[in-house]
Amino acid sequence: MTKKFTIAEIQNQSAFEQKYRYTEKIGDYAEGKIRQRKYVVENLCTDFSDKKATTLALRILNCTGRHPCNNPFCPKCRHAQQELFAQSMIENFGNVDADKLRFLTILHEVHYNSADINLTLIKKLKKKLDNDLDKLQLFADENIRLLGAYEIHAIAADEKLSDRKVNTLSALGYDKDKKSPSFLLHFHAVICMPKFKNEKYDIEGELRKIYQNSYQVDFTKLRDDKSHTDNLHDIATYMLKFRLQHSVSVASDDNSKQFTRTQYSTLYSPIIAKSVVMAVESCNGFQGLKTRRYT
Repeated sequence: MTKKFTIAEIQNQSAFEQKYRYTEKIGDYAEGKIRQRKYVVENLCTDFSDKKATTLALRILNCTGRHPCNNPFCPKCRHAQQELFAQSMIENFGNVDADKLRFLTILHEVHYNSADINLTLIKKLKKKLDNDLDKLQLFADENIRLLGAYEIHAIAADEKLSDRKVNTLSALGYDKDKKSPSFLLHFHAVICMPKFKNEKYDIEGELRKIYQNSYQVDFTKLRDDKSHTDNLHDIATYMLKFRLQHSVSVASDDNSKQFTRTQYSTLYSPIIAKSVVMAVESCNGFQGLKTRRYT
């Protein structure tokens, strides 16, 4: 039987020894994955009196193929869930013409207490979206279908934001004068654009009426420089990325500058990283944050 590690062992091991315990225990020989798991566990263990955090750290550390931890911040479990999610995405939208699909983003709320982002809130937002789409479905000739996931993005207290981003987030609860980290809850999905009985209706316009703040809703066409399957796969894995890094959007390298890509930079500080990991855990991880609508 494989030995399980304890909190005492985490406290007593050096970083060098711990690195190789991670390698030996999990079987992740890629340096990046070792560093990711080490970073998560160490940030969860900044306060050993926090039993919820240290219990989660041990669950991640003791993850095995037979007994996976199923935590989004475990690289091995995240990769497995990303591939399953991508498979579901391709199965449900692989036979839909790319022109009928959009990558949907909805910005929901900015919170200063990460504990406010929990499963109760996610269920409330899911129900609202379902109810809104049910109303629109009455006027549509085709089923409104989507597959997506909620995500938490942290904003550091001293992070430099563009004027447009400040204006957008201010309407959702962000205060540029508040010198503390904040957490943006948002939603990504692939959505099938249905035809409506009345031409004055379209799904994009109707959702913009519901989420009325500037840049709160975005509909992006799928890239035309990739195969349909690759597009769906990459979007699905992106939705379940669960990164603990600050990011900026930069223009793509293509001549038309039609697309932007996300560039990741510095890691979250320990307190921010721990807050995000614990908030995702309180949302019930993968299962709580994913949502789908096929009929």
